[in-house]
Amino acid sequence: MTVLIVSTALAMNGTNSILAQSQPFAAVLRVIQDSLEIQRANAVNTLPLPPNSQSGFGVGDLLRTGTYGRAIIEFGAARLLVLPQTEIMLDDYSGSNGSSANTLALTLTRGRVFFVRGGASFDALTIHAGTITLDQAAPDASVGLEVLANGTSTIIAGVSSSGGTVNGEAFTLEEGEGVRSDPVLGDSPPTAITAPYNFARLDSFMNGCPGDIQARGEASLNVRVGPGLDFDALGSIPNETRVFLMATNTTGERYRVQFLSGYGWVLANGVRHRCTDLTVLPNNSVENIVRLLYATPEELEILFPFYGTPEDDEIFYILPQQEAAPE
Repeated sequence: MTVLIVSTALAMNGTNSILAQSQPFAAVLRVIQDSLEIQRANAVNTLPLPPNSQSGFGVGDLLRTGTYGRAIIEFGAARLLVLPQTEIMLDDYSGSNGSSANTLALTLTRGRVFFVRGGASFDALTIHAGTITLDQAAPDASVGLEVLANGTSTIIAGVSSSGGTVNGEAFTLEEGEGVRSDPVLGDSPPTAITAPYNFARLDSFMNGCPGDIQARGEASLNVRVGPGLDFDALGSIPNETRVFLMATNTTGERYRVQFLSGYGWVLANGVRHRCTDLTVLPNNSVENIVRLLYATPEELEILFPFYGTPEDDEIFYILPQQEAAPE
């Protein structure tokens, strides 16, 4: 099927008019939130895409999202939710708009995506995420994939079963299981976690050391984005809450703990534990907080297995949520 690509950038800049020629596109890219750009196949320049716009997404196209940029790419009945701070390329797609595809191949370079198969029929399905490749998904499957800047790759089955390879070794995941490939820690076996099935929880189940919050003279312990009072507060954890310790700072005064769908730092004297040999991180360490602004009902449905409701995670979801951003 041939779609005529028209964008605001093209209408304003005649020097890029070659990109407005008719090109074959099979997938539909729906922009949800701005700070997002696309680099067309064989092109040098990138084009910004405005929120609430729709465009074709063809083989060789590269999508990048910024701080709050998000998009949904439709492959027939299948959908891919692209979160902020993500870069992904379409390698192959043999279908057309409104019909099922036989072949779908994507490469996630960095960031997070969530694939919902939606009953779509694929003869070949591959989503490469660093050293992990998704190549099997049940008809009703929902799968999360993440690639970090340090080369760590993770896959989690949020709904139903899926499978793939990690460094060439095959694995199968049932709902609530994940696999991680870390350049330092190596490749993990499939590991089951409790809901919500997010990437930080999988890390904590694999490598965290359990402890219990016991703030001195307070009912809860503050959580900050870094190991010190000069870092922003993320929230608090009530006393007697079980946490997983992931690291300490160089002075030993703060612990990095898994918090909601990410991580935060707490006072060391407010945690009871028997942990030894914790990883030591610099005192200027700062967590990279990925957040959603104005999540739509469609996004909330896709993300529920991984992040719960907005009330469950007020750091990931910026409250109050609305069906659409204000004009």
